[in-house]
Amino acid sequence: MHKFIFLSYYKTVILGLIIGFYLANPLSLHAESLDGIYIGYNKKANSLGHMSLETQFPNQLYGEIRLSSIACGGHLQGYLEQEDRRFIFKMEIPDPRGPQHQCRLLLQKDPDGFSILKETDCSAWHGSFCSFAPMQMQKTAHP
Repeated sequence: MHKFIFLSYYKTVILGLIIGFYLANPLSLHAESLDGIYIGYNKKANSLGHMSLETQFPNQLYGEIRLSSIACGGHLQGYLEQEDRRFIFKMEIPDPRGPQHQCRLLLQKDPDGFSILKETDCSAWHGSFCSFAPMQMQKTAHP
């Protein structure tokens, strides 16, 4: 009888830890649906955007964003930190001027992709005639 109670308690504790992990790391519940390739177009700047996202272990979303137009182009690589339905894209390469100058993008999860809402300190990565924001990025059908 004591063995049954101990095993039941053990299973309950393990199940609680697993549920707690997924609640504390909401990205892990949706990681499969965020991985993929996204494309977008900024009419105002006449620029094309390409973003690829990949979940890397443990539970970290890694992204690469490219921007191209006739006037300029840019390329960023980094990690996304989730805050509710918004994500902050942070460069993996530190800025030699210090962290306060680090290029960051604010993204919002939409039903069919992402919206790049705002960029901070990124002009060195794309030039003065284009911008990563604002841009609506839609997920492509390709894996």
